[in-house]
Amino acid sequence: MNLLKNKDKLISTKQEILASKEALRLARLRYEVGISTLKDVLIRQKELTLSQSKNIDAIYNYNINLDKLERLTFLLKNKDCNSDINTNEDFKDSICDY
Repeated sequence: MNLLKNKDKLISTKQEILASKEALRLARLRYEVGISTLKDVLIRQKELTLSQSKNIDAIYNYNINLDKLERLTFLLKNKDCNSDINTNEDFKDSICDY
Protein backbone atom coordinates (compact mmCIF):
# COMPACT_ATOMS: atom_id res chain seq x y z
CA MET A 1 0.00 0.00 0.00
CA ASN A 2 2.80 2.41 0.89
CA LEU A 3 4.56 1.60 -2.35
CA LEU A 4 1.46 2.43 -4.38
CA LYS A 5 0.92 5.62 -2.37
CA ASN A 6 4.49 6.71 -3.01
CA LYS A 7 4.17 5.88 -6.70
CA ASP A 8 1.14 8.18 -6.91
CA LYS A 9 3.09 10.84 -5.00
CA LEU A 10 5.89 10.55 -7.58
CA ILE A 11 3.45 11.16 -10.40
CA SER A 12 1.84 14.13 -8.68
CA THR A 13 5.19 15.75 -7.85
CA LYS A 14 6.31 15.40 -11.47
CA GLN A 15 3.14 17.19 -12.57
CA GLU A 16 3.71 19.82 -9.90
CA ILE A 17 7.21 20.45 -11.26
CA LEU A 18 5.85 20.88 -14.77
CA ALA A 19 3.22 23.34 -13.54
CA SER A 20 5.82 25.27 -11.54
CA LYS A 21 8.14 25.50 -14.55
CA GLU A 22 5.33 26.88 -16.66
CA ALA A 23 4.36 29.39 -13.96
CA LEU A 24 8.00 30.51 -13.74
CA ARG A 25 8.21 30.89 -17.51
CA LEU A 26 5.07 33.02 -17.54
CA ALA A 27 6.28 35.12 -14.60
CA ARG A 28 9.56 35.80 -16.40
CA LEU A 29 7.69 36.82 -19.56
CA ARG A 30 5.44 39.15 -17.56
CA TYR A 31 8.50 40.63 -15.87
CA GLU A 32 10.27 41.23 -19.20
CA VAL A 33 7.21 43.00 -20.55
CA GLY A 34 6.89 45.09 -17.39
CA ILE A 35 3.59 43.76 -16.13
CA SER A 36 5.03 41.90 -13.15
CA THR A 37 7.67 42.52 -10.51
CA LEU A 38 10.87 40.68 -9.70
CA LYS A 39 9.24 39.49 -6.48
CA ASP A 40 6.73 37.45 -8.49
CA VAL A 41 9.55 35.77 -10.41
CA LEU A 42 11.37 34.97 -7.17
CA ILE A 43 8.21 33.49 -5.65
CA ARG A 44 7.78 31.23 -8.69
CA GLN A 45 11.43 30.16 -8.45
CA LYS A 46 10.87 29.29 -4.80
CA GLU A 47 7.79 27.25 -5.72
CA LEU A 48 9.78 25.37 -8.36
CA THR A 49 12.56 24.63 -5.87
CA LEU A 50 10.02 23.33 -3.34
CA SER A 51 8.39 21.16 -6.02
CA GLN A 52 11.74 19.67 -6.94
CA SER A 53 12.49 19.03 -3.27
CA LYS A 54 9.16 17.25 -2.85
CA ASN A 55 9.96 15.12 -5.89
CA ILE A 56 13.31 14.11 -4.42
CA ASP A 57 11.59 13.17 -1.14
CA ALA A 58 9.00 11.13 -3.05
CA ILE A 59 11.74 9.26 -4.95
CA TYR A 60 13.54 8.58 -1.68
CA ASN A 61 10.41 7.27 0.04
CA TYR A 62 9.51 5.14 -2.98
CA ASN A 63 12.96 3.54 -3.02
CA ILE A 64 12.87 2.93 0.75
CA ASN A 65 9.48 1.22 0.49
CA LEU A 66 10.62 -0.79 -2.52
CA ASP A 67 13.63 -1.99 -0.55
CA LYS A 68 11.42 -2.91 2.42
CA LEU A 69 9.14 -4.89 0.12
CA GLU A 70 12.10 -6.72 -1.40
CA ARG A 71 13.35 -7.63 2.07
CA LEU A 72 9.95 -8.79 3.29
CA THR A 73 9.10 -10.88 0.23
CA PHE A 74 12.62 -12.06 -0.65
CA LEU A 75 11.90 -11.05 -4.25
CA LEU A 76 14.31 -8.86 -6.15
CA LYS A 77 13.43 -6.13 -8.61
CA ASN A 78 14.84 -7.17 -11.95
CA LYS A 79 16.86 -4.79 -14.08
CA ASP A 80 14.28 -4.72 -16.86
CA CYS A 81 11.37 -3.88 -14.58
CA ASN A 82 10.41 -0.85 -16.61
CA SER A 83 10.41 -2.68 -19.93
CA ASP A 84 7.10 -3.68 -21.43
CA ILE A 85 7.95 -7.32 -22.04
CA ASN A 86 9.65 -9.56 -19.49
CA THR A 87 9.69 -12.91 -21.25
CA ASN A 88 12.94 -14.28 -19.86
CA GLU A 89 12.48 -17.13 -17.40
CA ASP A 90 15.07 -15.57 -15.07
CA PHE A 91 12.58 -12.81 -14.28
CA LYS A 92 10.01 -15.24 -12.92
CA ASP A 93 10.45 -14.13 -9.30
CA SER A 94 10.30 -10.39 -9.58
CA ILE A 95 8.39 -7.62 -7.86
CA CYS A 96 7.47 -6.29 -11.28
CA ASP A 97 5.29 -9.31 -11.91
CA TYR A 98 2.98 -8.53 -9.00
